[in-house]
Amino acid sequence: MNKIVMFFMGLVATILIPLNVYADQIEKMTADGPIMVETRDGGAAAAKNEWIEMTDAGYHYEPGRMAIGWRFAFMAKTKDIVNVEIWDVSKEPATLIISDDKVKLEDNAWMVSTELKSITFKTEPWIVDKKKTEKVFKIILTNVAGEKKTLYQWTVFTREIKNQIIALMKGNYIHVQGRR
Repeated sequence: MNKIVMFFMGLVATILIPLNVYADQIEKMTADGPIMVETRDGGAAAAKNEWIEMTDAGYHYEPGRMAIGWRFAFMAKTKDIVNVEIWDVSKEPATLIISDDKVKLEDNAWMVSTELKSITFKTEPWIVDKKKTEKVFKIILTNVAGEKKTLYQWTVFTREIKNQIIALMKGNYIHVQGRR
């Protein structure tokens, strides 16, 4: 499946990160210690700095298959980015998810997805947990000069979004009302 199709399929199952002006900041405890994350209307806002603006941070799936993987995307403000590392720092120990040392920008956009991994509700209990699931991702960027920039992306999966993910993985579709 091509990247564009995977991207749009995943939009339904992932919290879309608003691209508006930040309204607030809240503190989140991570494997790196306490950090401040941007919020908008009480939800996650796009992490951004002078090099990038995040456009996606979440899971992707294949309809009809109980499997999920990670997907991340950003719009670059510079073409000098040569390395991207993404860590899940939601809890200890931090886990490396993506290490891309051959960054390829298409129209200033970068997107990468991990391989899909078969899951069960026992291997991924968060998906059936009735509470919302929050993740914090640490994005480390390196440019051609060897300079590094770090930013954090907060992502929230509500119970409604989790239900949508489960339904789509089972090959069903249910409409979720409200903001994603």
